[in-house]
Amino acid sequence: MFEWLTGATRLYGIVGDPIGQVRSPEIVTTALQARGINAVLLPIHARPDAFDGVMAGLKRIENLDGLILTLPYKARGLEHVDTLGREATAGGVINAMRRGADGRWHGEMFDGLGCLAALAAAGVHPAGKRVLLVGAGGAGAAIALAVADKQPSFLRIAEIDDDRASALVRRISAVTGDLPVDLGPADPRGFDLVINASPMGMADRPESPLLHPVTGSTVVFDVVAKPAVTMLIASALANGAVAIGGAEMIRGQVDLIADFFAQTSFNIEKDL
Repeated sequence: MFEWLTGATRLYGIVGDPIGQVRSPEIVTTALQARGINAVLLPIHARPDAFDGVMAGLKRIENLDGLILTLPYKARGLEHVDTLGREATAGGVINAMRRGADGRWHGEMFDGLGCLAALAAAGVHPAGKRVLLVGAGGAGAAIALAVADKQPSFLRIAEIDDDRASALVRRISAVTGDLPVDLGPADPRGFDLVINASPMGMADRPESPLLHPVTGSTVVFDVVAKPAVTMLIASALANGAVAIGGAEMIRGQVDLIADFFAQTSFNIEKDL
């Protein structure tokens, strides 16, 4: 069954806290194998106080070629790379890093592109829509910038950390110029597209991030991949809304990440 797993197998990992909810190990391993790369991606649980030490150790493993970073390490990952790609430069966070032939580590961010791909696959496009984004962390920042680039009519950021939210609004304004964007409550009323990029909905925080239920005219996108049907998704479906789960965002970026690991695309653009 595992004849391909040998001493020559290359290693990749996904680092997070918690880690049990991730689905990347199977699908990214499959994508790498499909590209002719004998590799496996493993889940790695690192507590916040051990993260830097874990990363330093992982980077010393000679047959480890790349890492995915998930909650809560997408910003802290910047300290462990030498160069950044376009998306990471714009968003100030990374969710993937690879070792180059020169031994340097290169970082990029794919959550925003993955979100847009998942929305497009469902026939949903942010252009001209009123968008509510809940959560301004690593994934939220990347998604906000990607959505803003598609020219919605209005973008609201709902985030409990005022400093982080304000910093994201400034970054969006610097990139888009005249896009109406503000900070406000996680109230979906009056919005066409609602995106949850917060941890709320995971097994340890199962509640919906919204102050009110969505209606049937609203599209809901939840980045939480496990459970597949979060409280937010269940409520949206019960009210007749279109609901897209986090597994679709993973599918939307898995080929991009596999190509990045295979070094067949996403050239590095900026040294740190």
